[in-house]
Amino acid sequence: MGSGIKIIELPAEDWQRFAGANSCQNAAEHKGSGPVRVKTAEYQGFPWTAFAGRYGPLGHRLKPYVEAWRLVPERLFPGATTPIYHGEVAIRRGERERGDHTGLVVIASGERMVCAERVHFEMGLPTTRPISLTEAAQFDEKNRAWGWRSLSFKDSEIDWFLLAGHPVARRSCDDRCHAVLFWRDGRSIEELSLIFEDFEFQPAISGAVEVEDGAPRQFELF
Repeated sequence: MGSGIKIIELPAEDWQRFAGANSCQNAAEHKGSGPVRVKTAEYQGFPWTAFAGRYGPLGHRLKPYVEAWRLVPERLFPGATTPIYHGEVAIRRGERERGDHTGLVVIASGERMVCAERVHFEMGLPTTRPISLTEAAQFDEKNRAWGWRSLSFKDSEIDWFLLAGHPVARRSCDDRCHAVLFWRDGRSIEELSLIFEDFEFQPAISGAVEVEDGAPRQFELF
């Protein structure tokens, strides 16, 4: 079991599929000695599952990642296997490394598969077509009374920027700041938190449309 972990960067729209394949809860709740049933996502023709990850804002120095495992049919795996997700006895004996699931037998789509290769899939910027500043501003305004905006940045100032064509809103309040990139994944608009100082932004263009009380009004973006 090697200590080196291969790192592959995926655009945000693909990375989300692997975040959705995180099966750590399935493993934690699993009872009995049989294999854990896992969720999967496909990459380069192989199914992958995940049991761990790091989430949070995206930067150059620190990126969200999913620790994923390439799955192969049990009959094709050349090494020793085990159906036990956390083998404390084997770990104490030095037969397995803590957190290393190489050789773990799982059930994926009804088939017995084995964790064969560990990879960190890191999140990159989305490569989808950027939404307009108008769409981003309208989405931001619609959600202003909810979640982190109302809890931590209720009276914050907003500055708008562009990153790779995607609108970015930076909220500042006292000595705190929170930057969010807006992008579209299918039909829904998504938010991606950024480590602001890690990126070089373009100034946003003025004249986008914001909605207030159902009526559009002009406001300046700098």
